[in-house]
Amino acid sequence: MPPGRSGHHHPSPPRVLRLVYYRNTPTQPLAEGHTASVPILTRMACKKVCKGVEVWESGMCRCGCKGVKVWRSGATALPTGACELLCDGVECGSANLNLFTVYETGGGSVEFTITATNDDTAITVTITSAASQATYLVDFGTGGPVSYYGTTPVTVINALPYLVPGEYDVSVFGMIEETELAHSENTSLSQNAVSAIDVVECPVVWEPDEEYYCNVTVTPSDESDTFTATFDDDSSTFTIQGLGSDIRLLGPPVPWSLYLGVNPTASAGEVQLVAYPVTRPSQLIAYELYAKEIGAFSAAVKRYTCSDGAYPLEVSWCIEPPIAGTCPAPVITCPAPGTPSALADVPDTVMAGSFTEEGHQRQSLPSPVDLLPGDLIVVSGPIGLSPDSPSVLYAAAVVKELLPIQLSHICTTVNLDVLLTVVDDEAAPATLDDHTSCERNITDVELRIDQATTDAYDATANVEDPYYIRSGEGANFIVSFSIGGPITINITAVLNAPPTIDDTHPETQDFPLGAVPHELTYVKIIADEGSYTVTTTAGNQHNEQEPLIIPPSHVLTLNVQHEVKPTWVVNPDPNTGLVVPIDPEGIWPSSPNIGFAIPATDDGYGVDAVVRFTDSSGSNFPTNATALIIWGDGSSEELLDFTGPPEPILTHNYTQDGIYNVSAYIGNVVSGHLVDCQVMIVEEIKDFAIANTYIVRDEHRDGFGTIQNMYPQDKNLTFIPSMTRGTVDYYIVTYTENGSEIMRFETEDRFNPTADSFYYHFDYEVVLNLTVTAYNVYGNAKVDLHVEIIGEVRGCVLDDFSLVSAVDEVKTLNMAFTSVGAGTCILGKFGDTSDPLVKHTYGEEPTCKAKYPNAIYHEQPYLDISVNITHVYRQEGVFNVTFMAFNDFNNCSETIMTLVTDIPCNPPIVSIVDQNMDTDLVTKVPRSQNYIISSAATLNCELTSKTKKRWQIYHAKADPYELSIPWTFMRTYPSWNTAELMILKNTLDYGLYYIQYTLTMWGQLPRVSCLTYSTIDPNVPLVQSMPFQKQAESLFEIVPSELIAVVAPGMVSRLKLGPDQTLPLAPCENSIDPDYPENKTFQMEWGCRNMVESYPDPMPDTNYAIYPKSTGGGCFGYGPGLLDHYDCDLSLEGSDFMGPGTFEIMGNLKKDVREKLAHLEVEVLSYNPPLIIMECTSPSLCKPYEDGIYINPCKRIGIRAKCLDDCGNQGAELAFSTDFFDDNPDVIDLHISVSVTDPSDSREGGAVYYFKVNQKPTGGTCMIEEPPLGRALIDIYYVECDGWTDPEGMGISRYVITMIDEIGSSTSVLEMLHRSSPPQRHDLIFPPGIYTIIVKVLDEWDSCATFEAIVNMTVNMPSPEDLAEVDVNAMIQNLNGTGDTALLSMLLIAQSEVVRNSPDTALDDATLATLTEEEINERLEKRAEILRNALEILESNSNLNTLESLDVSSGILAKLLEDVNENPTSRKIIDSVSRSRIESLVSESQFMSFACTVPLLFPQNMEDSLDDIAISQPADLMEVTKNLATVNVVVAKNMNEGSQRENGTCKPNPAELKNDLHYSVVFNDVDDKMEKDMPTEAKCNVLANTKNQADHIIPSLDSSLNAFVMKMMEGMVLGETLEVVSEAGARIKMMVLVRRELSVISVGEHGSKAELPDPFCPVVNCTMDSPMGCVKMEFNAVAYAHLKGSDKLSPGTMVVVLRLYNRNMKQLVMKDLPDDQRIKISVAKTAGDSSDGSLDRE
Repeated sequence: MPPGRSGHHHPSPPRVLRLVYYRNTPTQPLAEGHTASVPILTRMACKKVCKGVEVWESGMCRCGCKGVKVWRSGATALPTGACELLCDGVECGSANLNLFTVYETGGGSVEFTITATNDDTAITVTITSAASQATYLVDFGTGGPVSYYGTTPVTVINALPYLVPGEYDVSVFGMIEETELAHSENTSLSQNAVSAIDVVECPVVWEPDEEYYCNVTVTPSDESDTFTATFDDDSSTFTIQGLGSDIRLLGPPVPWSLYLGVNPTASAGEVQLVAYPVTRPSQLIAYELYAKEIGAFSAAVKRYTCSDGAYPLEVSWCIEPPIAGTCPAPVITCPAPGTPSALADVPDTVMAGSFTEEGHQRQSLPSPVDLLPGDLIVVSGPIGLSPDSPSVLYAAAVVKELLPIQLSHICTTVNLDVLLTVVDDEAAPATLDDHTSCERNITDVELRIDQATTDAYDATANVEDPYYIRSGEGANFIVSFSIGGPITINITAVLNAPPTIDDTHPETQDFPLGAVPHELTYVKIIADEGSYTVTTTAGNQHNEQEPLIIPPSHVLTLNVQHEVKPTWVVNPDPNTGLVVPIDPEGIWPSSPNIGFAIPATDDGYGVDAVVRFTDSSGSNFPTNATALIIWGDGSSEELLDFTGPPEPILTHNYTQDGIYNVSAYIGNVVSGHLVDCQVMIVEEIKDFAIANTYIVRDEHRDGFGTIQNMYPQDKNLTFIPSMTRGTVDYYIVTYTENGSEIMRFETEDRFNPTADSFYYHFDYEVVLNLTVTAYNVYGNAKVDLHVEIIGEVRGCVLDDFSLVSAVDEVKTLNMAFTSVGAGTCILGKFGDTSDPLVKHTYGEEPTCKAKYPNAIYHEQPYLDISVNITHVYRQEGVFNVTFMAFNDFNNCSETIMTLVTDIPCNPPIVSIVDQNMDTDLVTKVPRSQNYIISSAATLNCELTSKTKKRWQIYHAKADPYELSIPWTFMRTYPSWNTAELMILKNTLDYGLYYIQYTLTMWGQLPRVSCLTYSTIDPNVPLVQSMPFQKQAESLFEIVPSELIAVVAPGMVSRLKLGPDQTLPLAPCENSIDPDYPENKTFQMEWGCRNMVESYPDPMPDTNYAIYPKSTGGGCFGYGPGLLDHYDCDLSLEGSDFMGPGTFEIMGNLKKDVREKLAHLEVEVLSYNPPLIIMECTSPSLCKPYEDGIYINPCKRIGIRAKCLDDCGNQGAELAFSTDFFDDNPDVIDLHISVSVTDPSDSREGGAVYYFKVNQKPTGGTCMIEEPPLGRALIDIYYVECDGWTDPEGMGISRYVITMIDEIGSSTSVLEMLHRSSPPQRHDLIFPPGIYTIIVKVLDEWDSCATFEAIVNMTVNMPSPEDLAEVDVNAMIQNLNGTGDTALLSMLLIAQSEVVRNSPDTALDDATLATLTEEEINERLEKRAEILRNALEILESNSNLNTLESLDVSSGILAKLLEDVNENPTSRKIIDSVSRSRIESLVSESQFMSFACTVPLLFPQNMEDSLDDIAISQPADLMEVTKNLATVNVVVAKNMNEGSQRENGTCKPNPAELKNDLHYSVVFNDVDDKMEKDMPTEAKCNVLANTKNQADHIIPSLDSSLNAFVMKMMEGMVLGETLEVVSEAGARIKMMVLVRRELSVISVGEHGSKAELPDPFCPVVNCTMDSPMGCVKMEFNAVAYAHLKGSDKLSPGTMVVVLRLYNRNMKQLVMKDLPDDQRIKISVAKTAGDSSDGSLDRE
C-alpha cells in the first residue's frame, strides 16, 4: 500500500450486497443466472441493510461501524478507524414498501491495492486485485457523490483532472455483488494552483511628485511562491508572498463519474443557479456538468443589463443617472425610480453542445473570462438532479476570485513613463508589467487667429470671435494655455464632415504654471470658404485615457472667405442686354457695346438693366461679398448682395434712356475692389409719329386738306418727330413702294430725338407715300405718311358760322380750303356798298402785291386751311360775300349769302354726316344697295324751331369738277324732305353725285291738311326776302355691284348624275345682276376638270372641245381647262363625261367690266339616280362666292329640295335654326346634303350645298353712359360702341339698340348707322323703369352679334318739379326741327310713359276713382293733344326703308298705344285725328277728311315698306307684326268703345268736340235718332264719325297686319311654326304643316281652337300628307268693324280668325261645306257667364 494511503479489511465471511433496481420493467437481469424484482431503496431499507449503523445523506446510503463515528460528507478529515460501506445506486421516492434481497455467493478474496496520481490532464486510480467479478465505488474527494464502476475487470480508472487547488481523499470500495465480500482502500492527492501573474494595473497618468498606487493580482502555486514588483524609474521593489487569487467551485459538487442515484431534471428550459452567484470580481475557467441523458445542453454566465443607466446589486434594478431635487434632505441626489432589467449573456461564456453519454462532463473555456459580482450561471439540457434535493442540479462553474494588492509610488520626471514589472520568482520568465505617465494636468486652452493681409485690410476683423481669414493664404493659429507637459494640441476646423483641418501637434517639453500663459503658434491654410467651427483641445494622458475627464477645449467660429481679386470687372450683361450691332457707318455709340431697351409697352416702369461681374483669373468666388453700387442715374447708392458664382448679376431699374456711369465697390470682411462700367439705356420707340409741317415766317404750319396732308410746293416739307418715348440715332425717309432712300438725318442727341426737326424739298406736285423710320441700336419704328405736295389751291369754302350780325357789329367770316396751295393769296369782296372799289388781300404777301398792288394787304391772319376774316357792315340786308384764292398755278372762289339784321334768329348750323368733297376719297355705293345719308343740325333761333328740309342731288363730273342740273326725286324718295335721305337701290345710274341738304328756318308754313295743327304762326317775323337757311354738301359715287353667278338652279354646290340623264345649265337665266335684275345680257366662259386634277397655270391659249370625247384627262378627254363653248346655256349628259367620277364645271359670268366665277361639282355615276336639286327659300340669305355659299348665322336658313328627274314630285324642306350656330360658334364650313332613294332598287341620288358661315362681328364692346340723376325724359344717356370688326372684312353696317323691361317686353328704340370715325356714339332718352339694354351689331351682310350693354339699369320717374323746369314741348319741337328722328322717337316714348304715370295726367282705374268728370275731361284733352303731336311727329319723321327702322317705328307706335290702353276711359285719348295718323303710318290709305277737298299724300307707310325691304327670313317680321297686332287691338277697342253710348249717353273725348268734324244729317240706320239739342247732337256726332271711320280704318289696319303675316308665311318651310304674342293680348299663330298635323289648331292660352274633321282636305289631290298653310289669330277685341250682333257679345269675348292656304299660299275659300267637313271653332272669352268659358261655332 502506498505511503500515506490506508486500506480496510473485513474478517467476517465475505458478504456482498448487490442492490438491484428497476424502472417500471417486470424483470431485469441482475447477474448471470439470477433475476429479481427489488423495489427502490429508501431510508428504512438503508437502516436495515446497515444493521442500524447508517447515514442517509443526499440520497446515498452509507453504512458505518458500530461504536465509531461515521464520516459525513463535508468533514475536513476522516476519523481514525472509520469505515464506510457505500450503498449507492438506489433511488428514493417510491410509494411501495422498501424491499431488498441479498444474494450471497462464494468467491475468492476481494482484497486489492490502489495507487492514485493526478496531473493537468487526468486523475488516474490504479487497482490491483485478484477478484475478477468485483465492482468498485470511487470517491474522488470532491465532496460529490461516489462514482460507480461495473463488473468489467478494472485495473485503471481515469477521471478528469482537478481544477480547484487543494488536498483530496480518494476512497475505493470494492465488492463482489450478491456476496458479503468487500474491501476498501483510500489514498490522498494534492492539486496545486498554476502560478500566474493575473493583473498588473497602474494609473495611466499621474501628476509629478504625487503618490499613486498600482494594483497587482497574482496566483501563487503554493504558499511559498513569491513575486517581485519593480518600478523602473528608481528601481524600488516589492515582494509578494502568501497572497493571491482563490480558485473555487461555484455550485454543488458534481459526481466525478457515473452515479446511479442521479435523477433526471424536470425543467426543459434554462435554470439559473441563483444559490451560487458571483460575489467578487472573478475569472470563469470551466463548467462542471453531470449529463443524465443524451441530448443538447448549454451553459453560460448572464449579467443583468440596462438600456440606460446602471444596475447596482444593492437595488437589483436599473436606475437612471442620479437626478437632483427629488430626495429627502440632506440627500442631494438619488437614483431615479427603478425599471426592470434584462439578463444578457456575458460575452465568451456561452458553451453549448450535445451530451453523448451519461456521466461527468467538463466544458473548459479557451481562456478565462472576467466576471462581475451579480453575474449568474445559467444552464439548460438533460443535467442530472440530486436525489436528495429536487432543487439541486449537478452543475457548477470553476472560477478564479481575484485578490488585488496595492503598491505605492511617486514619479518625479515629467513626460517619463514609469514601468512596473512583476516577476514570478519561481516560474521565470513569467512577468507582467504596466506603466504610468508622469504628466502635468492641463487646465485650460484658448485659440485666437490672425492673418496679416486680412488684418491690414481691416484691423478690426480679428479682434474677437468670430475671426476672418482669406482662403488659400496662411493664417496664424495661436494656442495659449496655463500649464501642461507634455501637451498635445489638436485643432479641428469643421465645415462639413469630415473635418477640413484635423491636426495634432504633440509638444513634449514641460510647461509649468507661470505668471503668463504659454503660447504656441501654428500656420494653417484653408482653401475652402465657409463658416468653420474650430475646436482646439489640449490633452495628455490625464484626459486622453480617462473617459470621465473632459480635456480642456476652446471653440470659436472662423469665417474663411475667398477674397475679392483685383481681376474682377463689371460690364453690362451680354445675356440679358442687347449687343450693339456692327455699324460700318459709325453712327452707333462705340461704348458701351451692350445696352438695354425700355419696351414700347412700358407704362412708366422702365427697364431692368443687368450688369454682370466677371473675373478672368479663374479665382474662387468672393465669399459673402456685397457690392456698394452707384448706378449713375441720381438714385441712392445701393448695398447689394454679391451672389454667384460664377458671374454675379445685379439689376437696376432705369426709367429714362441715357448712358450711365456705374461704379461698384465689391467687398467682404477680408478684401475689397472697386470696378466701374457704362450702361446704355435705349428706349424702344413708342408711339412714333411724324408731323409734317411747312414754315411760313418762321412759324410751323400744319398741312391742309381733308386729312391735313397737303403741303405747298414752294416750301420745304418739314418732318417733326414725336414719340411717347424712344432713343433715336437717325431717321431715314424712304419711298414706301420701293424702299429707296430719300434722305437721312442724324440726331444731335440720340436721347432727345424730338428736339430737332428735319426737312426735304419736293419741287413738284406729287402724291407721296413715304415711310419715315427711326433707328436706334436695337430696332426701329416706322410710320407711313401719305403726303401731297400741292401747287394748286383747292376746295375753297366760305362760311359765316350761321350767325346773324347787327348793323355796325363785327361779322366773322371763315375761308377754308382742302388745299391752300403754294404761294396763295386771298382776295376778299364783302358785297356791301360802303366801299365797293376797295379790295382786301390776305396770305402770301409776294403773290398778293404782285397781282393786286393797290389792294389793302393784311398780314394777319396768316394763311391757313382755315382763316377767320372780320368785317363790319353799316346797313341791314342780305349780302353776297365773295372770296377768291389764287397762286401761280390756279385759283378758286366761293360766294355766300350772309344776313345783317336785328331779327333774333340765326340760320341753322347744318352738316352731312361723313361729309366728303374729295373726289379721290369719295364714298362708293353699290347701285343695288340702299344708301342712307344723314344730316346733323343745330338750331339757334329765338322765334321758332320749325324748319323746312330739302335734299337735292346733282350728277357730277370729277375732272374737271362740274355739276349737271339737279335730279328731281321727290316722288322717288319719300324721305326727300326729312333729315335722313334714303337713296333707294337701283334708282341712280353709275357715276359721281353731288348732294346738297338745305335746312331753312320756317315761320309761315301753309296749312296743307285739315288734320294738321298749329302750322301757322303769325308771330314769327321771318320774311321771304331774308332766308334764314344753311346748306351742306357732299359727294358720293354709285358703282357697279358684284354679279351673282349661279351655274346650277338653286345655287346647288354638288349633285349626282347618271349616264342617261341630262343636266341643263342656264347660268345666264339663273344669275343676277343686282343693279339691273331684269337685264340678263351676260356672257359666259366655261371650264371643266376632274376633281383629282388642277387647272393648268397659265391656261393654254386653245380651249378644249366637249364633243367628241377624247382619251385624255379632264372632263371630256382633253385635260382640265377652258371649254370651246361660249353660249349661256350648256346641256350635258352623264355619258358625256370621262366615265364615273367627280367633275367640276366652272362658269365665269361676265357683264360690262364685271365677272364672277361659279362652280358646280357633278358626281357622275354608273347608274341613273333620282335627280334632285336644292334651293334657298330666301335667296337673299344665300350669297354665292367662289369658295362657297355664304349664309347668315343670325337667320334661320330655309332650304327646299326639288326633283328634276326619275323621282316623281317628291320634295323636302328644311329649316336650319340659328340655335345650331349659337351652339357651334366655331363652325365656318357647313355642308348640307339631301339624298333621295328609289325604294324599288335602292338607287340613290342627292345634292349638296357647300355653305360658308358668315362670321359674326367680333372684338368690340358697347356701353351705356348713365347721367348722374338718371331721370326719364329729361336726362340724356349715351350708347357708345367701339372695336367691332367683321371677320370677312365687309365692314360693320349698323347697331340696333333694344330695351327690355322687367317683365321681358322688348322695344327697339334706335338704329345707329356705323360711321367712318370711331367711336360710334348716340344720345338716348329712356322712359321710367328698369331696363336691360341689348345692342345688336350687324355687318354689311347682316350677320349679327348681340352685346349686353347694361343690366337692370334704373331710370327714375322725374318729379313734378323736375318736369316743371323742363320744356318738353320745346325739346320735341327742336328735335323735330333738326330732324333728329332717333332721339325724337325715344323722347316720344319717354314722354308717353311719363305722362301715363304722372300724378297730373294719369288715367288708371285707381286715379279715375278720385277724379271728377271735369277733371277727367281735362286730362283727356291734354293727353289727346300730346298723342296727336307725337303721332304727327312720328308720321313726318319716320324712315321706313330698313327692317330695323321699321321695327323702331312700329315699336314706338305700339308703345304710344300701350300707354293709353289701360281702360275704356284712357282709350278715349285716341281721337279721330290720331286714328287717321295711325292709319297713315300703317296702311296704304288715301283717306280723305270730310272737311278736305283734296286727297292727302302721306309719307311712306309700314305696309308700303314691305315692297322695299329685303326680308331674308320670316322671323325678321316678328317684331313689327307683334307691334301691329298691338296697334290693331288698341284701335279696335278704342273705336268699338268710342262708337257706342254709355248708358244711352254720348260721352266722347271732349277734344273731339273741338275738331272740325263733318256733321251728318243722314240717317243710315233705323236706330238713328235726332238728339234733343245741338251740344248733345255734337257729342253723338263724334260717335257717329267714329263708327264711320271704323268702316275703313279697321279693315285697313287688318289688311296691313295680314300683309305682314302673309309675307312671313311665304318664306316659311314645311314643318315650321311661328307664333306672335303682343303685349295688348293678340296672338297670331302661323304654320306650314301637312294636313295630318292640322287636325286641332289651338291658339292663345284661353282655349281657343279649331278642329278640322278628317274628311276635310281642301287642296288638289289632297292626302293627309299634303302641305298646307294655316293662320290662326285670337284678338281680345272686336277687330272687325261692328260685326252683326257684336253688341250682344258678352264682355271679354275673343275674336278668332282662321285662314287656310295651299302650299303656294293661295287662300282656300271655306263655305258651303258638307256636314262631315264642317270646322268646329271654339272661341274663348276672358269674362262672362258661360261656365265653360268658350263659345263654340261651326
